[in-house]
Amino acid sequence: MARYKNRKGLFDSKAPLFVQRFEAGQAAGLCGGTYRYVTWGQEILAEENEVLPAFGQHENNTPGDVELWRVLVFPQPIHRNWPRIECHAL
Repeated sequence: MARYKNRKGLFDSKAPLFVQRFEAGQAAGLCGGTYRYVTWGQEILAEENEVLPAFGQHENNTPGDVELWRVLVFPQPIHRNWPRIECHAL
């Protein structure tokens, strides 16, 4: 579970990015940030265009699991128009 000390630096968002799922082996696209592995909760930091890892035979995976990641937190891009941000995988 991601943790934080001070909520002041975080903003609630309804960005479509938070409902998207990214497959393992897929690039994070334009959405660097903190990602959570959907099946068992492993969290990672990924930079823009970084490939999201696969866990394959990990003990917490069951046969047939689709390896999916979702975004928990992403930084406010300075170089983009903030109100219009929509991150999509490349």
